[in-house]
Amino acid sequence: MIKNAAQLEQLLANESLSDLNILSLNIPDTIDCAFAVEVNSNALHLWTTLRNLLPKTGMWPVLYLFWGNPQNSWEEYVKADDVFKRRPFEWEIDHDNDISPEAIVARAEITSFNGLLGKHASMYSENLADDFHYSLEKTQAHFGVSPDTRQVEALIKSASIADYIAFEKWLLDWELANISREKSLPPPHTDYIDWYVPHNEPQALILLPTRNCWEALAYIHWYGSGACGSETAIAMLQWWNEQYGAELVAHYGTMLHFSVGKKPDTIDKAFRLAWEQEALAPCTTALPGQTLRDHARTLLQADKWFLHERP
Repeated sequence: MIKNAAQLEQLLANESLSDLNILSLNIPDTIDCAFAVEVNSNALHLWTTLRNLLPKTGMWPVLYLFWGNPQNSWEEYVKADDVFKRRPFEWEIDHDNDISPEAIVARAEITSFNGLLGKHASMYSENLADDFHYSLEKTQAHFGVSPDTRQVEALIKSASIADYIAFEKWLLDWELANISREKSLPPPHTDYIDWYVPHNEPQALILLPTRNCWEALAYIHWYGSGACGSETAIAMLQWWNEQYGAELVAHYGTMLHFSVGKKPDTIDKAFRLAWEQEALAPCTTALPGQTLRDHARTLLQADKWFLHERP
């Protein structure tokens, strides 16, 4: 792992990136430090360069935005922003007294996210008997046909459809069985998971003292972790990395950007992934009005992911 800004400057100079400002950043509750690199123009090019340099730096790169009050220079933005603030970790559900990055990562290694999936299914099922009509209307509007309302009511009443997740999966299977795959597999649209494009907000690329992208959430707090705990969020990001080669590219406080190395190879796997993403970041589908089954269709073909969770 690189130890000082001079080492990083030399690595960047070798990549024809010698004109960028670099600041060393202290991280509370740890002896490790991080580095902030100024983003002048092509943020993704800079990220890709430093991602490729990971074997030499030993540090994971994450794009970061400064949302605070206007400052006179990039350096002032960095110094005014408490990138590694620990207070939000204290506010999390069931937080432990030790909120150092190392302690959070250690707990994440023995944390399961299955409880979050069950909680999400339960919460979204509270008004299923009344709310399922909305999904049938979307099917009718998009395909021109839909299941019989009385059939769905009977399945819910008999608990053959036990919850919201089971209903969305049942309806997805119905659509695939009753409509040609050429029409039923493609998503209606995918622009709702387009990456956020900064509009004149100053940026930095933060190099974190870890080789593992999922551990970024132990250093820089993500808003969505407040409801489930950073350990659960980290465990899920690690799972996605193992299953889909998902790598964290940008951390914008409420938004996370991922590049994806391997797409789900079946609609069933895509549906499970959609459930995981919606459970972790409900705003991802709620704000654009996407159904869970349509999100699964999107993930079947997406090589970039966008997660959003906001107040």
